[in-house]
Formats: sequence, structure tokens, C-alpha cells
Amino acid sequence: MRAKTPQDPAGYDKCPDFNPCPLCYGCRNYDPSYYKCIMICGGNVKYNTCDTHKHNDKALSLMIQPQEVNIS
Repeated sequence: MRAKTPQDPAGYDKCPDFNPCPLCYGCRNYDPSYYKCIMICGGNVKYNTCDTHKHNDKALSLMIQPQEVNIS
């Protein structure tokens, strides 16, 4: 099984409102009340969408650390 890439979720090239999560690449704008979301990503919600409760802005800022650059 290969690793998930940013182009793998169903909404990547089919949905104009697709907003990829930087960690899981799923759509952060998924809303089950919209028909187009159910039609495009509804078949595999766990794979195509982001768990916004886990991947919110506060959690992302704790997970992503800036790279240190040593200038000597």
C-alpha cells in the first residue's frame, strides 16, 4: 500500500471549494449538509475529509515546528 499524496482525495480536482489539510490532505471544508460534498466525497468520508476536531489551527501550530538554521 502506498502513502497518501495531496492529489489522492476525491475533491482535489473535482471540487472548487476543496481546502486540503496540511497533515492528512483531506478536505477541511467538507459539510454533509451540501449535496455536492456528499456526491464527491461521501463514498469514503474518512479518506477524503479531514477530522477538523483533531486538525484545528491550534493543534497544527503545536505539531508543525519551524526548522532551525545555523549560520556560522
